[in-house]
Amino acid sequence: MEEGKMDENEWGYHGEGNKSLVVAHAQRCVVLRFLKFPPNRKKTSEEIFQHLQNIVDFGKNVMKEFLGENYVHCGEVVQLPLEFVKQLCLKIQSERPESRCDKDLDTLSGYAMCLPNLTRLQTYGFVEHRPILCVEIKPKCGFIPFSSDVTHEMKHKVCRYCMHQHLKVATGKWRQISRYCPLDLYSGNKQRMHFALKSLLQEAQNNLKIFKNGELIYGCKDARSPVTDWSELAHHLKPFFFPSNGLASGPHCTRAVIRELVHVITRVLLSGSDKGRAGSLRVGLGPQGPRVCGASPFSRSLRCQGADVGPAGHRRPLPSVQPG
Repeated sequence: MEEGKMDENEWGYHGEGNKSLVVAHAQRCVVLRFLKFPPNRKKTSEEIFQHLQNIVDFGKNVMKEFLGENYVHCGEVVQLPLEFVKQLCLKIQSERPESRCDKDLDTLSGYAMCLPNLTRLQTYGFVEHRPILCVEIKPKCGFIPFSSDVTHEMKHKVCRYCMHQHLKVATGKWRQISRYCPLDLYSGNKQRMHFALKSLLQEAQNNLKIFKNGELIYGCKDARSPVTDWSELAHHLKPFFFPSNGLASGPHCTRAVIRELVHVITRVLLSGSDKGRAGSLRVGLGPQGPRVCGASPFSRSLRCQGADVGPAGHRRPLPSVQPG
């Protein structure tokens, strides 16, 4: 980043999670990712630099090996003028969800990560003919521990994400419990993946966002966000799936568009020839540890129908019990 050309007015709020906040440049396809901390917790500039560098190194040394060279953007740690960071923090404060304002953006170190903005492409001629659609999924931790060091029995049956759903609803962070479970998305089984993606679309929380030419068209910031509207989403997506305008408007059209979106995302997640990417989903978690979360509505519904989920996510009948 060129220090002499940093203007906070050229950057806008993009989103944030529990530990970091992202701003996007208005013209260039880049974002800056800042760490954030509780007001009473301060870290030195060296600690913040090392924290960000660890994230970059993890991308290079772990995620690229796991997903493949073409599917990981590691970014780089950059140092920014402190005055720019302070003014940027003031500029975006009003756009932040109230539930996220318990932590402050780091304005003391000047360090941030610079990454490509994948919600947009630096090909403006293409945009004139067909808009660019970006689906951002924050899939969350998707395994159940099998180690004997984990002593709580429930943790061997229910994944961390599903347990946290109950906590977040109880504390008012979200309105209702999501039916999404990471283990369903990671299963490599199309039926389970379809269920997981539809559940994300029904209750996106901060785990799914959809952008059109860099603008958010679907997703929510916190429990105060308006209820997501599938018909509005279908209106945005219809040109991608039905360019001839073959379907009439209404509920049937909306369901058809959403179904096509889910099928496309599933195909993308299961495809690819680069190192590690396709095999990781298909192989699953290996022989150790459960592959089905006890809290997943998908697996619960199968149990109610008298079926179990086998090692690869396939249905198999439950054994019958003969009276003695």
